[in-house]
Amino acid sequence: MAVIKYSQWAEEGGSIQSFAQNQEAILDSWFNTELNSLEFNQSYGKMVALQSGTNGYQNSFAVAVTIHQGIENRVKEQNQFLSQISNIMVPYDTGGKLTFDITGTISRRNAVRVPIDPGIDGQKLWSTAKYQADTKMPWQDQYIRRRAGDWLAEHMSAKTKAIANERLQVCFNGTSRALDGAAADLVNLTDLDIGWEAQLVTRNQANVLNKIVALNTTINIGVTGDFPNLEVMINAAIGQITAESGVSKSELVVLLGSNVAVGYGNIYWGSQAGVPTEKLKILEALNTVAGLRPLAPDRMKPNSVWVTTLKNLGFLHQKDTMMRKFAEDHTTSSWVDFLEYYGTPWLENEFATKIFNNIAFV
Repeated sequence: MAVIKYSQWAEEGGSIQSFAQNQEAILDSWFNTELNSLEFNQSYGKMVALQSGTNGYQNSFAVAVTIHQGIENRVKEQNQFLSQISNIMVPYDTGGKLTFDITGTISRRNAVRVPIDPGIDGQKLWSTAKYQADTKMPWQDQYIRRRAGDWLAEHMSAKTKAIANERLQVCFNGTSRALDGAAADLVNLTDLDIGWEAQLVTRNQANVLNKIVALNTTINIGVTGDFPNLEVMINAAIGQITAESGVSKSELVVLLGSNVAVGYGNIYWGSQAGVPTEKLKILEALNTVAGLRPLAPDRMKPNSVWVTTLKNLGFLHQKDTMMRKFAEDHTTSSWVDFLEYYGTPWLENEFATKIFNNIAFV
């Protein structure tokens, strides 16, 4: 590395700026040469190994996606709504979210400092449950499908799609968690795990609004009903959520059951003998309901409306519990794909979600 003094540089007519640039280029060249040298790498590797308590060091590495992450990514790809909610990896099978709730005021000018205990919400505890999704394929079908292309990828695509849809079925409709081996409802999966609505009822039943006063009754939407239109009902929920949870309206979405989504459009089309009103034109242009982005998730109760934030609805995955095993079952001449993992639906804040059930248009 050549070193030159500034006085010598100036005598040759060079400026101080060009001198600095020249020296910087020389230093960069030297540093890059030394950094790539075997001697430098060996000494640096020894230092890193010593500090980290390992036996060796490699200056290149790759991060591999775990089996759990890989399959979960495939599941979320199969359902757009599932990919928008909170998917949280938890390290243990049981735990809790420490939610601090300060009631009253804490601002003081006391001569003697008296700290206020905000308390902990003991209801926000979670425990994961075992989910199994085992499939099989007869050997004869396997041979036929091999000729059609990548049969194994197609099998996994169909399997992850089923897992995604059934996970939403549990999240929206699950009411209890049966003991292992005792699940009875294999159609509706209501006893596979405790869903979002069931958690909401446990923590704050008033947030499940069936005619506001009494549960399991019909909420009529129309001029002679409980609410003149859907927007008035949703705006009432927005006001309660923003006041009780601190969530802003911009964070909220409205989830529409399939019957509600159809009825909402028909009520305006029908009033004009099939000709859309100006109001409907505006709503369709803005793609909003009561100023909120509407979504129509799969497996939601058809006569329900939810006002919520997407991040408030979640699914907890227990880390590294996804196990997949391929085996041959000679008793049935089949190839079997065993899949098992632990997880559970999770409702973050019981004040940030309002649910209206049993809606009818009159």
